[in-house]
Amino acid sequence: MEAKLLVSDANGIFVPQIWADRYADQFSYVDPVDLQELLNGPESKFYWESWDNVLSNAETKEGGVLYQDGDLWLIYPDAAIDAVNEYVESCVEYEESHEDAGDNYAHLVGGGNLLECWTSQKETHAIEQLYRERFLNDHRPNWEVWGVDPRFKMIERDRLADMMLESFTMVPRHMFESGDDALTLDSFPIGEIEIPLESLEIDELTLDYIRESCECYISGNDSAYVSSDRAWAAVVDIPMLNAHIEQYIEDKESE
Repeated sequence: MEAKLLVSDANGIFVPQIWADRYADQFSYVDPVDLQELLNGPESKFYWESWDNVLSNAETKEGGVLYQDGDLWLIYPDAAIDAVNEYVESCVEYEESHEDAGDNYAHLVGGGNLLECWTSQKETHAIEQLYRERFLNDHRPNWEVWGVDPRFKMIERDRLADMMLESFTMVPRHMFESGDDALTLDSFPIGEIEIPLESLEIDELTLDYIRESCECYISGNDSAYVSSDRAWAAVVDIPMLNAHIEQYIEDKESE
């Protein structure tokens, strides 16, 4: 529900009295003593104290509350807060787990172009992962545990690295997860997620009112910001890598 103007600030000190006369019967949690003070007008001794009580407590059955920034408005903060929280939650879920979101990071790995996008250090790290031994109770190298075709040892280093770059998929994980359980080429923390809120069509007044009450930080430009502890990792698909190895060996044998 959009904010509704009840009384214009052009009415000055009579805004509370006009509200009491025209709208009080639509609200709950209004003390009868406060209401009478407002109806008596600005000359009443506790007029402004009673008005403060009304502004703090009055509420309609639909969840509307009073907000005064000069003008007196009826706004619906609870519905707006729920809308923002639900929308932000769905956007964060998308950024952290949907494969399309992960694919947005794929070009950072190199997209098959090793020379331009992959440093020699990362190439070395990827190759070393294959030979690294497992835990103390399992001395097998990773390549054996992961099921990598042992003929990879017959392939020159640069070509094997290219095969890895042609075989990865983006996998979501915690940003501090080691990734030792899979052949990981690179990992990209999601960090801060910016979520524009225009599509919710919440009026500026209501959004300003709920800014501090939502589960996310809402900036002055009406975008929500959430810090994520998740990351997207480029993990080699072993069956796909083995298919490249098989094709390479077949091509070599047919030469």
